[in-house]
Amino acid sequence: MIQIDIDADLMLVDDEDRYIGHLPADPSRLQVGGIAIAGRPGGYTWALVEEITDTAVYFRAIEADEARKHGRLELAAS
Repeated sequence: MIQIDIDADLMLVDDEDRYIGHLPADPSRLQVGGIAIAGRPGGYTWALVEEITDTAVYFRAIEADEARKHGRLELAAS
């Protein structure tokens, strides 16, 4: 099983077509402009974090090639 960094319903987007995820218990692992894995074990995506608030993380889904450009392509096991 992979490690999901951002718990998110990948059907939920805001007015800017960004996905909205729950702020994790340890948000220090996330940073704006960083790459994370978002979704749920049954469906997940590479995510480019665009905004972090007190309660949510806003991100865009990206392809593996873009994740590789940012230096992250491994799927950490939990």
